[in-house]
Order: sequence, then C-alpha cells, then structure tokens
Amino acid sequence: MLQDLIDQQLFQEKKRKLGIPTQIRPIRLLVFGSPGTGKSTVVKILKDALVENGILHRPPKYVAARNLLSDRVGGTEQLLKEIIETCDMVIVDEIGGLLIDDAFTESIVQQLTFIAEEYPNFHIILVGYPKDMQDLLNLNAGLASRFPNHLVIDDYDADGLAEIAFAMLQSEGYTYDRGEIEELIHGFVEQLLLRKNLGNARGVRSLVSVLDQIFASRSRDTAKLNLELDKETLQAAISMYLDSQPEEEKARPIGF
Repeated sequence: MLQDLIDQQLFQEKKRKLGIPTQIRPIRLLVFGSPGTGKSTVVKILKDALVENGILHRPPKYVAARNLLSDRVGGTEQLLKEIIETCDMVIVDEIGGLLIDDAFTESIVQQLTFIAEEYPNFHIILVGYPKDMQDLLNLNAGLASRFPNHLVIDDYDADGLAEIAFAMLQSEGYTYDRGEIEELIHGFVEQLLLRKNLGNARGVRSLVSVLDQIFASRSRDTAKLNLELDKETLQAAISMYLDSQPEEEKARPIGF
C-alpha cells in the first residue's frame, strides 16, 4: 500500500507540472497495530519518500493526540489551524489520547473531517492501536469514508521476532555464533509474546539496549572494543530486561 500511495502522489505531481487537470487525492491514511510493530517506521518511510520527491514542500508535523487537547474554548480548533498553516502533512500519533469522552472525541473527529473536506491539498495520517482506532471510527461514520486508506500492521510471530533480534544485533555490530544463542533468542521472544501487551519489536530493541549497557561497562577501562556476544552474556541481558519489567507484565522465566 505504501508504494501505491507514493506512486499516486508522484503521478498527480507529474500531471500538475505538465498542466494537465487532475483530481487532487491527498493522503488520508489510518495506520494501526499493536505496540512495537513498526507503525512509526512505516510512517517515516512514507514521509521521507514524499519529502524526497518534492510532494511535501513544508516539513510534516508530528503531533501526539493528547497534545491536541485544550482547556480553552476553541483551543483545539486553534491548534489545528496553526498546524494547517505551517505544514503540508500532519501525523497524529497515539490516537487513543483523544478518547477521553464521547462528546470531546466527536468534536475532534468533526474537526478532522472538516479539514479533510476543506483542505484538499493537506495530508493527514492517524496512528494508533487497533481498538482505539475502531472506537474512533465508531463515533463518526463519515470518518472512514474520508480516510479510505487503512494500513493494518500485524503482530510478529516468534520466528519473525527472532529474525528481527538477529538483524538488530548485527546492525549494532555484535558478532555471535548463531547456533550458540539461537535457543536463547527464541526463548526470549516467546516470553515477549506471552506478555499482556505484546512486546513485538520494542521488546527486542530494549534487549539490545541492555546489551549495550553491559558492553559499555566492560569497555570502560580498555581502548579495545570487543562486541563478541556469547551465551552467558545474552542470558544475563535477558534476565536483566525481564527483571526490570513491572510485576504485572513479567513473563515466566525462561527454562534454561
């Protein structure tokens, strides 16, 4: 879908430059998935492509949904107006932050709907968790029709998460014997999938951060940098990460 959206914008831009009349189709996209599934990465890929190809003439603005809230009468409308005046695309993240009460949320949705209708050159991307996005759509039947593009990012399975772990380790410069640590990696990602809120790639990224801390400590008194990862160090990092989680989110210990 991402490439289709980019191609459509490039096609419109080429026609515009040739003076050919074209129906304006701005990007109106809903992106939803569980925590750590790469929603931000997907949006960044799309945003960067639009900037690099000259579709966005002004840098897009990222806004956490909760930052659209205002205690002042008309405050939210003013915030949205300022956004429209200063950029060509707004990316509203953590859409669940708007779900305070039905009346307020309905007001925000109506304003987004108004923007979608009255500003045909303005691109809007809403990002959030599946349930939050569905709750938002349920409040206003017209929202779905004005945001026709829905990108659902599925949860990773254990094999997918394990491959992400190995890719992250490699990208950070770690060397390892895959056969030695593979069982540990698979055991760890299985623990992530047992958590109430799936850890997905975020948990894997956190594990790599713990490894960075361990290796940084080891390299404190030496000029030589050794990034060789063995089974014992990986086990220590896994234990440190799992032990750092809030009690209600801890997974069962890995049985090694």
